[in-house]
Amino acid sequence: MRCDLRGVFPFAAMATDLFTVSRLTPAGRGAVACLAVEGPGAAAAVAEEVRLARGRADAMPLDRPALGRFGPHGEEVIVVRRRDEQFEIHCHGGPAPIEYCIDRLAARGGRPIPWEQWAAGRATTPVQAAAFAALSRARTERCAAILLDQYSGAFDRAVERIEQLIDEAPAEALRLCDEIGSRSNLGRRLTQPWRVALVGRPNVGKSSLLNALAGFSRAIVHAAPGTTRDLVALETSLDGWPIELCDTAGLRDAEDAVEQAGVALAEGAAAKADVVVLVLDGTRPAAFVEEQLLHRRPDALCAINKCDLPPAEQPPWTAEAKPISVSARLSIGLDRLTAAIVQRFGPFPRPGAAVPFSEACFEILDRLRLRTIRAAKARGIHIDCFDQRSGPP
Repeated sequence: MRCDLRGVFPFAAMATDLFTVSRLTPAGRGAVACLAVEGPGAAAAVAEEVRLARGRADAMPLDRPALGRFGPHGEEVIVVRRRDEQFEIHCHGGPAPIEYCIDRLAARGGRPIPWEQWAAGRATTPVQAAAFAALSRARTERCAAILLDQYSGAFDRAVERIEQLIDEAPAEALRLCDEIGSRSNLGRRLTQPWRVALVGRPNVGKSSLLNALAGFSRAIVHAAPGTTRDLVALETSLDGWPIELCDTAGLRDAEDAVEQAGVALAEGAAAKADVVVLVLDGTRPAAFVEEQLLHRRPDALCAINKCDLPPAEQPPWTAEAKPISVSARLSIGLDRLTAAIVQRFGPFPRPGAAVPFSEACFEILDRLRLRTIRAAKARGIHIDCFDQRSGPP
């Protein structure tokens, strides 16, 4: 039941006249929950609420867990004293025991705070605090590794290096700003999945392809046109990147009002997606609606489905489209399609690289870039640059 937090943050005193109570384990039900209780008066409050088999909680040896009973109801807990006024209380992970412990401590003067505030109080920089909070939202191990690099100081060290170069080598400082800024879109996807939309005419195999990429039957597959009328989405990962795959209604001039709404949703999903996969039927010639979509999204990947069947006399693609032949039914060509999708995300950063991942990081880069340009102009140094920003326009 023990949750050792010593390697996470140094237990620094909080700037408050009250002790604080923070839940450090995720929301929802769990086997065990961990509460951090610290600050002036914490030892007295814990000693009054927790009954140990021997002695009092405020006289416990440091870093040694002890079994006790919490409050008049005798809730079974494990208590760890980290410092004089800093404790961990480990209780059952259901909502009722957690609320019971927090309410009892609040009644003794404790101030409940969210874990993000608890973490921010221990970080040495704002970026470190933001990285720790973002780590809880990382969807894959590779994303967590990048955020852990930022928590360990990769972004802060890069900022320090740029600040050193602003006056002595502004061109190099600007180059570093742009290099780090080029990873901004990647950084935004460390906690939010890339959006990949599968679009195309009815019956080209979009739903079958989504199921094949996911590895299980998520979307209904049927020969009747217009089976998919709403957006069908699922989250998965490709090469360590979190993605949201979206199956869409078939693009055609629909007469049914519901299907028309589905087509409108499909067009909207294609417009907002990071990557569009235009799925074509290799047994049928190309249609005007597919040419229209390629005109709106010339960056779309073209997946020619049903490559296991005899092809159409007039192939449904052009040389410029560089299509990928697949068979959703037989799982042929999925590795090539997956690689092509991942390639659109950009190169994975090397270990230890600075990656901006929050609005605060984007603002820091923008300020550094502006300072560098001003410093260069003040010294009469010409720098070829563009008025680009790290954050969204």
